[in-house]
Amino acid sequence: MTALLASRSAAHFAVDLACGFVCLGVFVPGAASLEEAALGVFLYNLLAFATQPLLGAVCDRFPRRPWAALGCLTVAAGALLGWLSLGWGAVVLCGLGNALFHPGGGRDALVSSPGTLWEGGVFVSTGALGVALGMFWGTAFPWPWMAAALAALLGLCALFCWKTPLSRPERRAAVSGASSLPFWWVVGLALGSVALRAFVGGAVPLPWKTGLWALAAAAAAFLGKAAGGFLADRVSPRLAGVGALLLSLPLLCLGWAHPLPSLLGLLCFNMTMPVTLGAVTDKLPNAPGLAFGLTAQFLFVGTLPLQGLALGQGQALALSAAGIALSAVCVGLSSRGRKESQR
Repeated sequence: MTALLASRSAAHFAVDLACGFVCLGVFVPGAASLEEAALGVFLYNLLAFATQPLLGAVCDRFPRRPWAALGCLTVAAGALLGWLSLGWGAVVLCGLGNALFHPGGGRDALVSSPGTLWEGGVFVSTGALGVALGMFWGTAFPWPWMAAALAALLGLCALFCWKTPLSRPERRAAVSGASSLPFWWVVGLALGSVALRAFVGGAVPLPWKTGLWALAAAAAAFLGKAAGGFLADRVSPRLAGVGALLLSLPLLCLGWAHPLPSLLGLLCFNMTMPVTLGAVTDKLPNAPGLAFGLTAQFLFVGTLPLQGLALGQGQALALSAAGIALSAVCVGLSSRGRKESQR
């Protein structure tokens, strides 16, 4: 792993750790009502995910700016506001800083790749651990002073990112992950798969996913996202993505009530992340920040149907199974097979 990828991946962990802690450890306990708490968390998600394509395009337009470091500093400012009990300001700055860091750091990881997918998988994977640990920490130990400590950590991460810049910031992404279908088919199918996976991730019932088990689920997601890129480079994006999703279907939809099969299912389920990211980036080689931002935005889009939707256990499992199967079809059509040329 290069110093650049290490700096962006470590900062990704710290950014999501701080955002998770500020939302659940500072804002939610200080909210005047459950409605205000829910609105603040929704606002954070809206800012953090829905604005990423726009900020990603800005990163592509001005590639020499230290966007990853600026994202870290913005989240650090939000954490300091949380320490000062300025909850709404903390939510807004953390959301915007998160939205700036992800396409900024993701762009750096993608353009530094020589054409492989594992760099994108490693970069994204650390966020799964960070956000889960931040939420657990904020729920179990909501100490506002910890926000100040996290702000200091983010300051160090910003320095680390600033000291490891891209050697050629204008370089296009060389990722090879898309099928031979036309541009809009590949991008639409890949983003559809992302949205379906986000929906399934929120719909599938996992009654055991509380406390330390929630951290175990995050560790499974971390391993899946990191391993998925290596596997895709080893076999092919299509085989890795479709195979992992089909393996996850019985593990999640039949073994949902038990931790061990569910954890293995979550690991497989998350292996498709670097595949869809690679497919979109392949079609947008001159706009990797935008490509990264689009995949993040569709994670948010996929969760929207779950807002206020009450599903019975049978309905949730049926929709989850259908979502995984349809996501596998989307990945199979949008990603490159082994015999297709590696552009």
